[in-house]
Amino acid sequence: MSWLALRGGVDFYSGLLLASAAACCIWLVSDLDVGSAREMGPAYFPLMVSLVLGAMGLILMIKGVLVEGPSIKGFEFRPLFFVVLSFVVFGALIVPAGLVLAILAQVAIAHFASAETRPLESLLSGIGLASFSAIVFAYFLGVPVSLLP
Repeated sequence: MSWLALRGGVDFYSGLLLASAAACCIWLVSDLDVGSAREMGPAYFPLMVSLVLGAMGLILMIKGVLVEGPSIKGFEFRPLFFVVLSFVVFGALIVPAGLVLAILAQVAIAHFASAETRPLESLLSGIGLASFSAIVFAYFLGVPVSLLP
């Protein structure tokens, strides 16, 4: 297997992750009716998204084999911890605190996942995401979600 030298380890393993996720999603919707482009079944859109995701994964895997790129560095626990914690806090706050405060809390916690982010950038991102989400979900789509407590 010496002919299969990984030149871009990050690209190869990122592609492998995408292709694996796509394969799992395709398997999960395999029991549902796909339908056609004219009359879409419940599996149509997830299947199409999974196929695109799988194709992107395969392209990244090929790139990782053929093109020189960055290698894999050590595992960092900090980003994983804060991003997962931000989702848990969002899920815990969405009902009692409302959409806006849940998004602001999620962005504030996810801010600590990287040492490169600046507080002002995170604050502006949080305000922008909360505003955009409130407008889209509550007003345009009519999703019955409380915006504030």
